[in-house]
Amino acid sequence: MAVVVADVTNRAKEFASLTSAEIERASDDAELQINATAWGTKANLATIYLAAHFLSAWNPDLAIAAGAVSSETVGEVSRTYAVGSAPAAGDYGSSRWGVEYKRLMRTIPLWFPT
Repeated sequence: MAVVVADVTNRAKEFASLTSAEIERASDDAELQINATAWGTKANLATIYLAAHFLSAWNPDLAIAAGAVSSETVGEVSRTYAVGSAPAAGDYGSSRWGVEYKRLMRTIPLWFPT
């Protein structure tokens, strides 16, 4: 079964405001990188996570950040925390969907480091 726009936006609601064409492009790109034989029954979920990761990279203003909170503001009070370095550019750790994709990747029998 191919991943459709609704599959992506049902999981990654932050991208519901994007056009179907934008979401389809991310899904198409993700499908090219998912080997259905290796992923088995998890292929569609992997495609959704990877598509959402691409959308996060392409639309950083809509993306929900991954990683530690570095600052917060409530009313007039603001707090800043020391955090580790940001993930490398292009790394799956740069979005919460990339983190989910990487976690799922570790559950398949043929997983290998990327």
